[in-house]
Amino acid sequence: MNSETLYLNWNFGEITAEKVERYCHNCGKKVLFSDSLVRRQNANGKNIHHYAIYKCERGHTWNRKIEQFKAVCNLENKVEVSPEVLESSDKKPIELLTLCASGYREVRIRLIVKSKIRIDKLLSEQIEDLSRNQLNKWFDKNKILLDNQFIKHSQKIIGEHTLSILL
Repeated sequence: MNSETLYLNWNFGEITAEKVERYCHNCGKKVLFSDSLVRRQNANGKNIHHYAIYKCERGHTWNRKIEQFKAVCNLENKVEVSPEVLESSDKKPIELLTLCASGYREVRIRLIVKSKIRIDKLLSEQIEDLSRNQLNKWFDKNKILLDNQFIKHSQKIIGEHTLSILL
């Protein structure tokens, strides 16, 4: 684990499991499939597929395709040790300037957001030592990434994401 990176989990609302009625080949009839909230990815040629795993009452699975991406050449897989999460889902407010002074160079947050919200609004509620206007300047300087992509402060998010704040 990189000691210069602080890892956090923030959960904004509980995600409820969606239920879908469809034919189960193993049961031989239409049954309810519940979202297990487990996700997987599969590479097939030049495409990467993102699936949600659904299960029927008897445990049979169905993989529901969520998204499809084009593969990118020349990327390297880096083996990372699973980081110790230093905070739970408490959403305790943080102070970025204090963390920077303590030697941290990055804050990586696993976000789970149930309802759509602007990223700058969410961060301004959780970061105590910077105003929303100051945070927007961090976005302009590309110090805040969502799923390893630079984003605008006005972007709305929902679902599960990884937020990186470079200090």
